[in-house]
Amino acid sequence: MFSPARHPSPIGRTAPRVGVLGPVKGEGASAASALDGGHGGDCRAARPRGRVARQGDPCPEPRALRERASRCLHGRDPGKAALLYRLAEYYSRELDGQSPETTELAALAEHCEQLTRHAAKKGRTQP
Repeated sequence: MFSPARHPSPIGRTAPRVGVLGPVKGEGASAASALDGGHGGDCRAARPRGRVARQGDPCPEPRALRERASRCLHGRDPGKAALLYRLAEYYSRELDGQSPETTELAALAEHCEQLTRHAAKKGRTQP
C-alpha cells in the first residue's frame, strides 16, 4: 500500500470520482470546506484552486431582481415573479429605507401572489 501524499489536493484526488459525494480527508479538507462553504454538494473538480476565503454571496441589486421578476411575470410564472418582487422590496428597503419604490414593489408582489392564488383555485375547480 502506498503512503498518502504529503499535501493531498482535494481536486487531484477526487477528480476521478466526480460523481461520488463524500468528505475529503486530510489537509485538503480545510481547503475543500472553505471553497464550498461546508455544503459538499457540488463537484470538487469544477472549483477554483487554492485557499480562497469565501466572502459570502453578494447582495443582489434590487433593480436586477425587479427586471427578472418582470420577465417571469411576462413568461407566465407569477409565483417566481412574486418571490423576486418581494426580494427586491426587501433589499431596496435595506438600502434606502421606506420609499415609493418599496411600496410599488410590495404592490407588484401582492398582485403576483393574487394571480398565483387565482390560478391555484382555478386548477382545483376544473376537472
